[in-house]
Amino acid sequence: MPYMLEKIGLAMAGVILFLYAGCAGVPPPEEGLLPLPADIQELPWHRIAPGVDYKTHPGNREVPQLHFLRVDLENENVKVSPYPPQESGAEPLHIAKTVKASVVISATPFRYVLNLMRGFQMEPVGVYKAEGVLYSQQEKKWGVLWKDPAGELRISDGLTRESLKRTQWAAGGFEPILLRGRNIGVHGERTARTAVGLDAEARYFYIVVVEGNGFLRRGLTSRETARIFANIGASSAMNFDGGNSAFLVLTNGEGEAFYAYQGRRRSMACFLLVEQVGPTD
Repeated sequence: MPYMLEKIGLAMAGVILFLYAGCAGVPPPEEGLLPLPADIQELPWHRIAPGVDYKTHPGNREVPQLHFLRVDLENENVKVSPYPPQESGAEPLHIAKTVKASVVISATPFRYVLNLMRGFQMEPVGVYKAEGVLYSQQEKKWGVLWKDPAGELRISDGLTRESLKRTQWAAGGFEPILLRGRNIGVHGERTARTAVGLDAEARYFYIVVVEGNGFLRRGLTSRETARIFANIGASSAMNFDGGNSAFLVLTNGEGEAFYAYQGRRRSMACFLLVEQVGPTD
């Protein structure tokens, strides 16, 4: 009997080793990622302004509501640009009404600094250049959305000083999450997201805003967000300020909002705008 048990044990060990060896050559599936809603691509785009399309997904039990915007950069009547930073802070709806932008989202992260004359002020963290004025230098190689001298939008992992001088504008964010079609997002905290992307030809500029609410639908990780960008056609993408600073304002182009989402933080420093700059017919 002991001999038979020993043979059975050796046989079972052999089977286990065989299965292990068979599985070793196949990379295991990435664990922990939430499955994307299957019908994102099938959702129709709706024109909300010339050159600007929008669609939204209500989410499910685990994935919160998702917002998608696609801006046709070949449309000469559309302008994408950062707004000068607001040292004392401003509310997104106020900015939308002031500049009559079609879309307003959060841009570069900011911090509070103490000014002896004016109290606490907000300043961008990372590079921020708007309307030709450099407000903040790059502190490290974070992701940067920038407009080159020829007028083409780009997303890169940092900028050289020489490139920064030549940019029309630049807005830094966090590390890129998608570069040249490769998902490099970190699978960390799930939170609300404000993120931007470009297709391989830089024809379309994409915005994805992930709402975060409740215990089960806190948001998405950077890696999950990058998968969404790849799903809708982007080749590169990066996070802007998210979490409590995530927000999205959609207007009729005259400053009247028809949709607004905002995290807990009310007053912000840095804004990215999509504006109409020519005939709207």
